[in-house]
Amino acid sequence: MVGIASTWTGTMPCNLTHRELATHVADGVRAAGGLPMEFNTIAVSDNLTMHTPGMRTSLISREVIAEP
Repeated sequence: MVGIASTWTGTMPCNLTHRELATHVADGVRAAGGLPMEFNTIAVSDNLTMHTPGMRTSLISREVIAEP
């Protein structure tokens, strides 16, 4: 079993292709004899925060999201 995390969301241009990419990864896992398990995770976009006070925290948000 192989987990495939994707930050796909239909609201951010920079993440629009992630679902398709995850599908290709899943196909490769399946072809190698594995069981792919795709799941979505949090996405932070600079496009949504540009020219707002939120743009000061988008990189910090990524660090918090990635924190184990």
